[in-house]
Amino acid sequence: MVLLFRNRPSLAAELAKLTLDLAIPVGDARVEEADLTQVTPTERRADLVVAHGSELRIVVEVQLQKNPRKRFTWPEYVTTLRSRTECSVLLLVVTPLREVAAWAQEPIRLGPPDFMFRPVVVGPDSIVAIAKDGPIRDVPELAVLTAIAQAECGGGAEGSLTALATLGSLDPERSTIYADLILRVLGEAGRKALEELMSTGNYDYQSEFARKYIALGEARGEARGRAAAILKVFLVRGLAVSAEQRARILSNGDPSTLESWLDRAFEVDAVDQLFK
Repeated sequence: MVLLFRNRPSLAAELAKLTLDLAIPVGDARVEEADLTQVTPTERRADLVVAHGSELRIVVEVQLQKNPRKRFTWPEYVTTLRSRTECSVLLLVVTPLREVAAWAQEPIRLGPPDFMFRPVVVGPDSIVAIAKDGPIRDVPELAVLTAIAQAECGGGAEGSLTALATLGSLDPERSTIYADLILRVLGEAGRKALEELMSTGNYDYQSEFARKYIALGEARGEARGRAAAILKVFLVRGLAVSAEQRARILSNGDPSTLESWLDRAFEVDAVDQLFK
């Protein structure tokens, strides 16, 4: 998810602006060094730092689970970067999980009596609310975030199809990474719902690009299933599988090769014979 912000530096300010309803500048955004280590040996590295001119720095933290230690390091990120750059610093915590968002929104007490630090938190409900009025069709990164958030909030597959349809204008490497992220979050049930939605022929955002990556997700799911079946056959037959052999089987994404290996897994006397 950090790539969404690295590829579109202004996304951090756009989310913070919509969440806080403040006049945060979104232009002239660039990614800066996120190493916040001081002279002391302790390393402090944020996920991403985005600079907006000389007036503002935004520290972006993508949080996928509760981490009590962050409640000590987050304020340090802000104060260290503020001291280094001598400008305003904002901490933006982005999470696709409601439980983590609720945890991250709790004020951090730095000292008595009420010396509090409050990060700006964008959780799934915030992202969905922003997307209702936001130009997600024009901003692929925001469309991908929205698809992830809707999956957490129990929404349908429409957001995922919208997101996939926005990726056709991107370069192949970026579009592939974004599509993989969407399909991974959807899971098998979500992908089936997406297929059903596309098969109706009535959805405005159908595209060959979206269809291509749905098919890619299906192929990868089939490949993972066949790879797991091969390993299970070896387990039942009592054949030892080395870490290297296991990695080779699991990393193969060609369904036809894996199908052939699965047939041979019942016959070979040793795992290395599978690859000959």
